[in-house]
Amino acid sequence: MKFLKLSKPKEEEFLVLDFGSGSIKGLIFEPRAKKNIIKKFSIQDIEKFGVFTAANFEWEVIKEAAKKVIEGLEIEKQVSEIPALVGFSPKILKGKIIEVPFKRENPEPKIARDEEQKIHHYVLERAEKQVSQESLKEFGIIPQDLQTLKKEILEKKISDYKVPSILGHKGENLDFKILIIFGLRDNLKIVPQLKSFFGFKEINLFHEIEGLVSFSSGDKDISGIFLDIGAETTQIFSVKKGMEWMEEFPMAGNAFTREICQGLGSSEREGENLKRRLSKNQLSPGTRERIENLISETSKIWFSQMKEKLKKKAKIYSPLLSVFYLFGGGSCLPAIKKVLEEENFKDLPISQNIKVRFLNLEDLPLEARTGVPLPARTIPSILLSFCEYAKKNL
Repeated sequence: MKFLKLSKPKEEEFLVLDFGSGSIKGLIFEPRAKKNIIKKFSIQDIEKFGVFTAANFEWEVIKEAAKKVIEGLEIEKQVSEIPALVGFSPKILKGKIIEVPFKRENPEPKIARDEEQKIHHYVLERAEKQVSQESLKEFGIIPQDLQTLKKEILEKKISDYKVPSILGHKGENLDFKILIIFGLRDNLKIVPQLKSFFGFKEINLFHEIEGLVSFSSGDKDISGIFLDIGAETTQIFSVKKGMEWMEEFPMAGNAFTREICQGLGSSEREGENLKRRLSKNQLSPGTRERIENLISETSKIWFSQMKEKLKKKAKIYSPLLSVFYLFGGGSCLPAIKKVLEEENFKDLPISQNIKVRFLNLEDLPLEARTGVPLPARTIPSILLSFCEYAKKNL
């Protein structure tokens, strides 16, 4: 039985500070039961490409850019009092969804509390070990260099039926879907540096998938393949009555920028500016056609890599969803939407009636009161604001 609160506490504001590969975004938001309120927004581009790399984490560059974001939010004097939710590019902070089966030796007794705890401990440890093995194979990262930040059970099944809890159930075959958030130990040293330099009251690390899990499990029924196309990495999230799976591959917006720079002999800054103007349809017809021709092959390579990730999951999940939701700065390129609509999906268990949509602010349970437009590359940062941590402080 739920009891009404006699008095409502003062709403608390939170800071979202999202360190991407190409920019740092800052948001001041207030969590609400129905709609989060975005009060302020600030963004600062990182001038030098490739700052976020395992071998070259340039603290001074990041620190100065973050300072400008804090100044843009006008919270320099209050920053030590505001809880901070911090996100990073996939090169720094990674997520994986692991499926772990468990077979009970004796399926007849109902699962008691102590058995439940033992099973949960076992499957979480198994998931973490599998992440270490996959990271070594996929990224060449040895287990000793990894730091696991969070382990969370997203889904539980007994005899292929979803259950909110395994406690009190009988059954032999159990299946668990587990989210692991992890990163490189050396790169994660930035977290205490940030806390010390800015004097944050609290600093909590989150991956955008945590916000997407929370959002997708809400009242709004939204399903599809969500593509976050950032600067250096494309992340793929499959949402179908909750989170199904996630994947990533190292190709995104900067690949198109580099192609433009090489084709036109322009600087990185000029190439990035041309790419953004192309996305906003601000180029002359002749220039637009030339740049579209330059990046046409790049878009096909990007599609091929994305399709390989879908093929990997198609062996487990069939059929694949046919609605694609695009977000992130790289998603604004017309070439991305075009290649998804025009390229061939025939060798995948997916409907040929492909629909490509953009994940917009209007699709999210929030209200923007910033007084300035929030660009597409802000969506991953906004997703951080839906994490369960903020909800618990309502």
